[in-house]
Amino acid sequence: MHYTSKPFSDIWALIDDRPGSSSQVLGVANALGLPFKKKNIDFNLSNMFRNINFFDHLNGISEDSRSLLHSPWPDLLISSGRRMAPIARWVKEKSGGKTRIVHIMFPGYFKLDKFDLVVVPEHDRLLC
Repeated sequence: MHYTSKPFSDIWALIDDRPGSSSQVLGVANALGLPFKKKNIDFNLSNMFRNINFFDHLNGISEDSRSLLHSPWPDLLISSGRRMAPIARWVKEKSGGKTRIVHIMFPGYFKLDKFDLVVVPEHDRLLC
């Protein structure tokens, strides 16, 4: 990643119903000391099918949540957990690669180079 002195002007924090994931996202977002937008993501029943998380799409989230994810795309997106990984990658794709992704916890079985920074707790035992 290349350093720029310009701060991120638009930051999204993807929040879900899991307090452990959401608190980590909010902790990182708050630590930046910059304004950010919380995007509360609700999942639908199709998200229960594990294989749905292997693709970059929004099929596993509610219509209301989908309506939150539109341009202008953020400069930085902070996400956490397997369920949020495909959503974060979808946003990056839609932004034409402009959006940088900081992802906390194991992102599932995606190649790590699809993220700009992945912060994985030791208990996730990420093998590189």
